Amino acid sequence: MGKAEAVVENYLRDQAKAHGCLCFKFTPAGINGVPDRILIGYGKTVFVECKSDVGALRPQQKLRIRQMREAGAEVYVCNTRQLVDELFKTLQKKEENTCT
Repeated sequence: MGKAEAVVENYLRDQAKAHGCLCFKFTPAGINGVPDRILIGYGKTVFVECKSDVGALRPQQKLRIRQMREAGAEVYVCNTRQLVDELFKTLQKKEENTCT
């Protein structure tokens, strides 16, 4: 993980804590291309791939993200702090729109 990517990943982790969410590093053995974070909060469990502002998804990552989405998983790619902030706004809105 490059330095700029670490900035985004650390910001995600810090924002998760500030929002009362869990944020785990995800490293499944033997499966390449899976998003590197699991975020749990606002009644949702989502996967997040962090990149630097100039980083691009590798072909294997694109494949895994597509497979996961097709199987029903929510997967986000964040390459800036602004996108991390938007992710938390999205999760908050989804919780507000959930019927109980």
